Amino acid sequence: MFSVSFSEKTTGALFYAFSLLTIASILLGIAIEETYPYLIPFAFLFAWFAFFDFKKIYFLLIGLIPLTREFSLSGSLALDIPGEPVLIILMFIFLFHLIKNKKYDTGFLKNPLIQLLFLHLLWIVVTVFFSYKVLISTKFFLAKIWYVATYIFLTGLFVKKLRDFKILFWCAFIPAVFTVILVLLKHSESGFSFEEINTASSLFYRNHVNYAAFVSLLMPFIWLAATWHKRGTLPKHFLNFCKLLFLAAIYFAFARGAWIGIFAAAAFYYGLKYRFLKLMVIPALGIFLYLGYYMAHENKYLDFAPEFGKAVYHGNIVDHMKATIVNQDLSTAERFYRWVAAVRMSGEHPVTGFGPGSFYYFYQQYAVTNFTTWVSDNPEKSGTHNYFLMTTVEQGLVGLFFFVLLTFGIFYFGVKTYHRAQSRDDKNLVAAILCSMVIIYVQLMLSDLVEEIKIGGFFFINIAMLVNWSVQQPVNVEQSKLHNVEVR
Repeated sequence: MFSVSFSEKTTGALFYAFSLLTIASILLGIAIEETYPYLIPFAFLFAWFAFFDFKKIYFLLIGLIPLTREFSLSGSLALDIPGEPVLIILMFIFLFHLIKNKKYDTGFLKNPLIQLLFLHLLWIVVTVFFSYKVLISTKFFLAKIWYVATYIFLTGLFVKKLRDFKILFWCAFIPAVFTVILVLLKHSESGFSFEEINTASSLFYRNHVNYAAFVSLLMPFIWLAATWHKRGTLPKHFLNFCKLLFLAAIYFAFARGAWIGIFAAAAFYYGLKYRFLKLMVIPALGIFLYLGYYMAHENKYLDFAPEFGKAVYHGNIVDHMKATIVNQDLSTAERFYRWVAAVRMSGEHPVTGFGPGSFYYFYQQYAVTNFTTWVSDNPEKSGTHNYFLMTTVEQGLVGLFFFVLLTFGIFYFGVKTYHRAQSRDDKNLVAAILCSMVIIYVQLMLSDLVEEIKIGGFFFINIAMLVNWSVQQPVNVEQSKLHNVEVR
């Protein structure tokens, strides 16, 4: 499916034709003293793979994810280059082959997780029609479509076995290591100061939060990959070194969400392995609901308003955490400012919300001045800093319900897939995917990252892989064992 094979004779002829094209392109570039003819062979290769083996373009996209950076094209439009253009082109290539072949794995499409994702997308379409910023919301939805079409359906098509995942891992991991080393080197020039982390991370990331989030979500996969190699081998040493390298990157990124995510993922793994997740989740949910009631009751949240000018950035992660506890950290104070505005907005249009992507354009008029900080003018035009609140504001309570339902589905079906898995390799991979999702979700409580090409990309890739591994596992383990006995 979706590929074409050629005879040895045809392959040889194509090789010589490509060689001649490359030589001709180089000679043309020299003759006219221009560099663009040198790109002709690459364009030819891209077109060739697009028609005959676009799986390679998919893995090219995976390799470009860590190297992609956001560039602003206008006041309201930005593009992630080079990843997003490849993402969009790949979506159309996939649609071309889908129309040509007229088939896709029905088991994948019928999986409950995919159905929940469709419900989530369908409601976004509805909210676009009721949006107060229709153009912005339409752009938001289109971006969501090419994320889902490419990351979900192509991952579902191409990453079905452990060997496929290993290719995906190395394609993403090697460029990620390259970006981490360059960011650390750039950051070291300032003595790893907090003031310069955004400048250093901007080489490949929007800001230090996105940088830490991406590096941290890869950590479970690095731990997984280390189990593939024997002790004392070069790959094993390299991966163990990268564990320390990535932990150093997270430490110097000054992003609390990444650290909390790492610890939460470790706790989740042991709860998953030893089957006591319910003992962890139910109390955590109870505490969360109680805190929500406590803050809302008699406007208790007003007691947490910071003193203007006292909330500042802090120079190391320890001071950063201490300042958070005593409410003198600038980023925490600014989050309160936007969260309060978001809660007040959610009551204004509780069903369909203000429209996808619209929070920035309206939240200031709903903010409480008690929570104003000296960065509340928001020059970055950033969002709510809590994806669940942002979903409520922009897609209404119905949108929040569908996203929470999708979240529940991810972990419910993921945990079931883990316990059904018959091989150790399958169990380890599903556990790594779930731990990566835990890290992402922890940071969604503090940031808006699903629409970001790196973190959002792996959010959807992880979902697709969970679906593939879920489809492969037997529905009833005891029936599977009985079947194996009968076959013998």
